[in-house]
Amino acid sequence: MSIVQDSGMQAETADHDHIGPAFPVRPYPSASSYFEAYAASSALAGSSIERAALDKAAGILVDAYQIGATVFACGNGGSAAIANHLQCDHLKGCHPEWSA
Repeated sequence: MSIVQDSGMQAETADHDHIGPAFPVRPYPSASSYFEAYAASSALAGSSIERAALDKAAGILVDAYQIGATVFACGNGGSAAIANHLQCDHLKGCHPEWSA
């Protein structure tokens, strides 16, 4: 069994099968009203994250670092860009020689 299979955290839907309306759902009259709506939408999304799942993911990464495993992130289309960004940020935060 791989780490991903063991984590029990596989994605259940494809990227295009998101739940709920995409943001923005309407035009906004000003940049500040757009920002307020975006901040509220981001807060709602953040509150939907299961804290136990977040802790489990962090534990999987720490275990991988401790045994010297390689961590891969992948995606297709826009998800590939997100995976690439994740790896860039991940390396900055995890390898002191690349953080400077």
